[in-house]
Amino acid sequence: MRQYRAAILGYYGFGNLGDELLLSACVEMMTRCGLGRESIAVMSNSPDETSREFCVKAVNRWSMREVVSVLRESESLLLGGGGLFQDTTSVKSCVWYWGIVRLARLLGCRVWAIGQSVGPLESRVSRVVTGNALKSCEVVHVRDDRSVTLAESLGCRNVVRGSDIVMTLPASDPTHPPASAGSMLVNLRPCAGLDSFVKVIAPVIARVNIPVIGAALSDEDVD
Repeated sequence: MRQYRAAILGYYGFGNLGDELLLSACVEMMTRCGLGRESIAVMSNSPDETSREFCVKAVNRWSMREVVSVLRESESLLLGGGGLFQDTTSVKSCVWYWGIVRLARLLGCRVWAIGQSVGPLESRVSRVVTGNALKSCEVVHVRDDRSVTLAESLGCRNVVRGSDIVMTLPASDPTHPPASAGSMLVNLRPCAGLDSFVKVIAPVIARVNIPVIGAALSDEDVD
C-alpha cells in the first residue's frame, strides 16, 4: 500500500493567486471524494508555505530526490490545472512537465490532467512532448474549446471539455453578500475579443450590491 493516494503537480508555490486557487480547488475536490489530507502530496516551489496553507504533505519540485520519493509512494499523479503545457515563455516548461509525467508512469502512478489550458505550442519539440504527456493521462480535462482542438490534434482521444476547476470552490452569492463582505475585485486580462467580454460582464457588475474595484495584476492589465 502506497503512502499517498495522489500527488498534485502544477505551478504552485510561486505566489500566483490563480494557481494557488487551482491547488485549493484540487485539494477540496479530493477531500469531498473522501481522501484525507494526509494522503495528498503536493510538489511546490515553496513546500513549507504550501504545507502550512493547505495542511498537506509538500515537497520541493526542484529536488529530484524528493520528487522521485513522493511519486514512488503515490498511487496517482494529478496535473492540477493551469497552462502547464505552453511555450510562450520557453520550451523548457513543456519538457519539464513531460519529464515528471514520464517519471510518474515509470514509477507506477496513474496520471490525470484536469482544468488544463493547452498551448500555445509553437515549437515542434513542445508539440511532441505535450502530446506524449497528455496521451499518458487517463483523462484530459480542459477548460476551453481551443485546448480541445489542440489536444486532439496531438493525438489525444480522452479529452473532456469543462469549466475552470476554481469554479468548484464554494462562494457566496455576490448579489446577496453576507454583512461582513467588503469589495469584489475584477481583473480583466488582455485577450482577443475583450470588448465583447466587457459588454457581457458590465451588466453583471452593475447588479452586485458591494463596491466593485478593477484590479490590475500587471502593466498589461493596467492598459
